[in-house]
Amino acid sequence: MLQPSYFLNQPFQNNLYPPLPSDATHTLYIEGVPSDATEREISHIFRPFPGFQSLRLLQKESKQYPSRSYYLCFVEFDNKYQSTVAMNALQGYRMEKTDTKGLNILYAKTERKTDQRTDRVRSQENRIKQRE
Repeated sequence: MLQPSYFLNQPFQNNLYPPLPSDATHTLYIEGVPSDATEREISHIFRPFPGFQSLRLLQKESKQYPSRSYYLCFVEFDNKYQSTVAMNALQGYRMEKTDTKGLNILYAKTERKTDQRTDRVRSQENRIKQRE
């Protein structure tokens, strides 16, 4: 059995927040979303994870096959650690029994740009809440 004095002689390691990959972002890009999936269905998968903020599901038409469409799916979290936890937990998640690959979850290449108008509105809303 380890004695408490053993821990006093060990270097401190912060295991609460393990090191993140250099490309980590608070936004995840989700590949492999079925073409008949809804925003609500996908939100239900990510919502239980702490820090979940929002989900954007954008339908695009294939340039190579014009009759086919696919989804661009982005999920935002409060911070990089929370997005990493969700990514690791849900990597390969199968939305259907017949799905052989599952979801492929990556860090989004760039952070979402917020427009100045949205920031002004949020700022005004926060000031109103503080007054109340």
